[in-house]
Amino acid sequence: MKAKFIIFTLNYGISLLLICILSAASLVLFPSMFSLNNIFTMLQQAAVLGLLVYGLSFVMTCGGIDLSICGITGLASVVLPFCLIAGLPLSIALSITLAVSLLCGLLNGMIVTLFSAPSFAVTICMLLFFRGIAHFIAQAKNLSYVNVWMQIFGR
Repeated sequence: MKAKFIIFTLNYGISLLLICILSAASLVLFPSMFSLNNIFTMLQQAAVLGLLVYGLSFVMTCGGIDLSICGITGLASVVLPFCLIAGLPLSIALSITLAVSLLCGLLNGMIVTLFSAPSFAVTICMLLFFRGIAHFIAQAKNLSYVNVWMQIFGR
């Protein structure tokens, strides 16, 4: 047990020490950094990334990599308000957004599988492609739509 602790300390000791020093410096320089409200906000913002990383971990355990996840997320964030602005109910708009995201992932997988293409190259190209589609749909504008249920779900 003691040997494992020594090995862990040798491998990660400097990183842990730097984290402690930076945290202490942040606490002294920016006291509001560790307020309950700020911590809650950071955790709330990190939840979306956590869900994306959770899904991406399945791809990486299979030996692949998916760089288009940001493009798909951006496309989904444009498709949902576009559907809501068009007057569709929230349930249908969410279903369409999920279907578009699944089709994007399916397209990536089919290109990699059918053409034996490297997933790194395919997904980085598809990242740009999906971001371009999102830019085209939004017409270079911010799409926003306030829905009561989306506000409740987002919190």
